[in-house]
Parts: sequence; C-alpha cells; structure tokens
Amino acid sequence: MNETNFTTIFFDLDGTLLPFEESTFMEGYISLFALKCQQLGIDEEVGISALFLGLEAMRVNDGVHTNERVFWDMFFSVVGEYKEEIFNSFIEFYSVEFPSLIATTYPSSLANKIVQEAKSKGYRLVLATTPVFPRRGTLERMKWAGLDPYDFEIITTYEDYSFTKPHLGYYNQILSEMGVKGEEVLMIGNDISADGAIAETGARCVFVADHLINQEEVDISDAEIYSLNGLYDFIKQLPNIEKKDRLL
Repeated sequence: MNETNFTTIFFDLDGTLLPFEESTFMEGYISLFALKCQQLGIDEEVGISALFLGLEAMRVNDGVHTNERVFWDMFFSVVGEYKEEIFNSFIEFYSVEFPSLIATTYPSSLANKIVQEAKSKGYRLVLATTPVFPRRGTLERMKWAGLDPYDFEIITTYEDYSFTKPHLGYYNQILSEMGVKGEEVLMIGNDISADGAIAETGARCVFVADHLINQEEVDISDAEIYSLNGLYDFIKQLPNIEKKDRLL
C-alpha cells in the first residue's frame, strides 16, 4: 500500500507507546487490586477471581452492552450484590493506588515525539488501546507515557466500547466514529494478533519490536517491524498530508 493512502493513525498504548512487559505490569496490578479488595472487606481470592472473570466477560462481549457494564455485572455477581460505595472505591483506585504501577513500565521520550511528528504532518490520531480500563486508568497510563490526551480525536475506554481487540467490532466502531475506511488507516501496535486484526479492514499495520507479542507464533517474516527509534524515523519520513490535501 502506498504510504500516502492513509490519513489516520491508530496508536496502541501498552507495549507500544508505553513500553512494558505485560506480565510484570499484570503482577503489580493484581497485587494492588487484591489489596484494594482486602481494604473493602472482599476476600482476596474471590476478588481476583471476579477480576479475571470480568476481564473474560469483556473479551467475549457480544456488543450488546458496554465493556464497563459487562465487567461490573460479572464482578458483582461473584463478590455479592452491587454497592455504589464499593464501585466508587474501585474507580478511585485508578487515581490513588494505580499510579504507582508506573514503576513496572519503561516510559520513553520517543512516544510523545512520535505522536507530535504524526500530528504535525496532518494525520488524525486515535489512541486505540484495548478498552478494558476505565477512562481514568487509561488517562493515567497515557500520563506515564508522556502523552497529551488532546492530541487524539478518540481514546478508547471501557465506558464507550462493547468489544475488545482482536474483535473486528472494536475496530469497526472506531472507523465509524472517525468516518474513515480501513484503507485510510495505519495501525501501530506491538501485538501481532490483537493489533494486526485490523488488517482485515484494509488497514496497514506496523509493529514495534521492543515488546513484541506473537503468542500465536504466526509467520512475521513479511511484517513491518521497527524499534521505537526506528518507528520515529518511519513517521518522520511520512508525507505531510495537509500539503497533499491543499493540492486536491
């Protein structure tokens, strides 16, 4: 595909613009979540079981309800009846305890440079992180990466989405909201399957090697893969689409 065909860039966050090892981050996240359960009088093992069942419910969500709703419906079906004070405490968790998890990540100044370079060239930007976190948690992770939320037209969070990666329903919802076709999109991620699924819409995919995930061990010999440094160079070489648009 010719590089000038796309007008919009979808950026993954975790492991892409925010370098980290997923297993290390999840270990820390689960530990903090378990402690929060303990503070709220919820049995630790029950709370962690409810967390994972909630994550699975979002993964298989059929699109009828938002990921937020299916998560909490599942969570409270495991730990007991819904209580607003418990729900509010878990949301507050993303402002109080969750920020300490920056220690499990490896923020790079290149992340914001990449975004600013793409923005300066006239591309429309989407923060296409799989929507299993509330907006508060997603904005916190963006802050760790040194990203400005106002640089993105859409930031995908569980409040607004009813699918997760690699479901095409997730990508199709973003395409619809942006008013673009798949062929107009460049997807930048680190997960061959989850991020690469958008290729079925006609989008072009580029992957970041630093924390590459290829759990299904698919052949990636023809994939476009760059280090974060290499990605920055790649973005710098893209054409300025504002100039192209003016010529049209």
